Amino acid sequence: MTFLPDKITKQHVLEAIENIEKENLPLKPSSKYDVIINGKAYPPKEVMRHAHRIANGNREWLLSGGEPTNKYLSNFGFDIRLKEESADELKSVEKFVSLLKKWENKLLRIIFLMQSV
Repeated sequence: MTFLPDKITKQHVLEAIENIEKENLPLKPSSKYDVIINGKAYPPKEVMRHAHRIANGNREWLLSGGEPTNKYLSNFGFDIRLKEESADELKSVEKFVSLLKKWENKLLRIIFLMQSV
């Protein structure tokens, strides 16, 4: 099969993410970088493997990780982050959501009381 990374479009990447999520496909973790798509972190090479399959019919990705792979994703407008940044941000979001859930009833009561005044 032929390796044709330049045939991949942003739509192929988004379709790959949709397939990964819908089919709960296992992904080999990245070592240094994540690509953030729809607010979620993914291993860049795995995303590009799936996008290459959609675009070209085979799931190979012959470029190394880091800049050679990330440049394709960043050219499509996706955010590339060091794994520590992705993990810290995800933990912050999860903590915020957890706090919102914990305080949901109290916040609703406060809003209700404020509307009554």
